[in-house]
Amino acid sequence: RSNQFAVQNDSGDHDYITVPTNEQGVNLHYDNDVKLSTSSTGVDVTGTLGSGDITITGGQPALSFIDSGQNPDYRIYNNNGVLRLYDITNAADRLVVDSSGNVGIGAESPSNKLVVNSAAHDDGLFVLAANNNQSTKIRIQGKSSGGTEHNWNLAVARSADRFGIDNGVNTYLAILDGGNVGIGTTSPSYKLEVSAETAIS
Repeated sequence: RSNQFAVQNDSGDHDYITVPTNEQGVNLHYDNDVKLSTSSTGVDVTGTLGSGDITITGGQPALSFIDSGQNPDYRIYNNNGVLRLYDITNAADRLVVDSSGNVGIGAESPSNKLVVNSAAHDDGLFVLAANNNQSTKIRIQGKSSGGTEHNWNLAVARSADRFGIDNGVNTYLAILDGGNVGIGTTSPSYKLEVSAETAIS
């Protein structure tokens, strides 16, 4: 073929490797289709990635992302069965997933399903509303031996500056931005207002 070097099968009708002479790069073929190619801009993989399409094997198999600018460089690697997203520049784990499925953000050895290790004052986990007229909540759930779900939510309302604890139907505790606290009411007029239809004991 003109303008390229090619490694083919014996009959010459299937390419395995091609190196175009008019550009710097190497192409790897499968069934005559380019599946991986290198160029001055990087490496291109063609096709749908599925199980076993890209395999990196080694004692600590890794894939590094090196930025040509002054930004941090990162590495994804398997460290004895623990998947790590490692900040090479700052020598720190940013995300860890262990063999039990525990996830750590800023935590090298997460002891629970999600551990967020805050290294700075007033830093931590934020749950934010992405759109206007939107409430946000964190759900905590328990289950009985028969599978009955018991759901409780920590929620911020969309219609008022109000934090509440609810079960998905009723709000049992509400705190307004001015500091008023309501039990059984979502609009307390006093520092503590309790609304009950029966006597409190």
